[in-house]
Amino acid sequence: SRLSHTSVRVGVIGMNEVGLSLLKLLEEQRNKLRSRFEIDLMVVALMKDGMEEKEEEENGRIVTLKEDGEKHNGDLDWNTCSITMEVYQSLTTSTEATSDNTVAKFTPGDLSTFPQHVLSPDCAHNIIFDCTGETNVGQYHATWLKSGVHVITANSTGLSGPIKQRNAIDAVLNQHGRNVSYLREVT
Repeated sequence: SRLSHTSVRVGVIGMNEVGLSLLKLLEEQRNKLRSRFEIDLMVVALMKDGMEEKEEEENGRIVTLKEDGEKHNGDLDWNTCSITMEVYQSLTTSTEATSDNTVAKFTPGDLSTFPQHVLSPDCAHNIIFDCTGETNVGQYHATWLKSGVHVITANSTGLSGPIKQRNAIDAVLNQHGRNVSYLREVT
């Protein structure tokens, strides 16, 4: 039997070769998942890396979907509810980063605020892909899990860092059971 329509909000940190390939794969598979399984993968937030900037970039560090009121030309179309490779590349190469002809914009924020852009009260399924190998990103895995976001990562530093960090991840997983998942070395 077919599943009922399910939306999945996705955030990606680490727009390196792995992150860009993941974004392309999600975009390529989106229509197939929607038509066959009624699963809509919506890429709603992207962050180039986990490096803390000494000075906040002028427009912000996180690429997010524009709010409904900011959308260009009225009605919301499901095709515009996801950040595509084309949109990401146009934002990161253009001086007009917040132009009206795109569904996304730069937003101020950092690793601690990133999940706020992924989580939505009207969506039960939220995922952050960590495509970095950065220790400071791995330090946020437990916090993200605790907020209700599934974490999928190629970044082994979450579990190979200090024992306190590993224990925090294990504690969240034990406490929240099936409500959150931590999948590592899978991107």
